[in-house]
Amino acid sequence: MPRVRNRVMTLRLAKRYLKKVKNTVSPEEYQIFMSLIQEMKDKRSDVGPTVRKVIELFKHNGGLLSGFNRFLPKGYRIVPLMMPGRFQIRMERSEASVPLINFVRKIK
Repeated sequence: MPRVRNRVMTLRLAKRYLKKVKNTVSPEEYQIFMSLIQEMKDKRSDVGPTVRKVIELFKHNGGLLSGFNRFLPKGYRIVPLMMPGRFQIRMERSEASVPLINFVRKIK
């Protein structure tokens, strides 16, 4: 039962995050984001390049980047640098992360 509950919670978080993205960015940016996620789902892109593209897409919205962290595989984090609008991918231990591929599978 806990496994099903976790899956439902993950799905709810993913849907909530997508709604936030859709309500925050332009329709073009949202479409680009969804295309990036689809590439991950279809295994046409690895985590690193996809995360770099998401950083570039959302570089002026730290809240969206912070929310995206929740779905990155363990060990990956998007962290802000000292300069506004600048982020990097950092390998860190993150026990709370839900693997990105699970996020990708749930949204389509």
